[in-house]
Amino acid sequence: RMTMARIANFATGPLAKAPEKRKRDWGVRSKEHMAYLHSLECAVTGMTNDLTVQHIMAGRETYGKKEDDNWTVPLGRTLHLHDYPDSLEKLGERNFWNRHGIDALALARDLWTLRETHGPVIAAGHEIIRAHRMLGQIRVRQGIKVFE
Repeated sequence: RMTMARIANFATGPLAKAPEKRKRDWGVRSKEHMAYLHSLECAVTGMTNDLTVQHIMAGRETYGKKEDDNWTVPLGRTLHLHDYPDSLEKLGERNFWNRHGIDALALARDLWTLRETHGPVIAAGHEIIRAHRMLGQIRVRQGIKVFE
């Protein structure tokens, strides 16, 4: 009697190995960086309370992979809500960042580099976020899109 295993053995041959299970690549993880981002201000509004951390997907080829913690920015929780008209969930990630003119990838890179090189310097983190927000306002006034 032929079983499925024997049929598979005939098809693949006696020397074929079973495929190895791949470990999932979880990428960069940093609890310290997440805590640091929660101590900063919202990248869009500047508020310091009720923050969440947004993993950036726009502009990156990461489909099917869990997002790395080094591509994250602090964002106010209300900007995630579905019923908020300018929310990230309603507009979509690319439209959301274009509306505010913020290059979220550059901001995430700058915050990660700051924390990696100098530690969790909160005042410098605030200054980086404010500089990106001001640059974003200039981009919006001039009609420059961050993400196509």
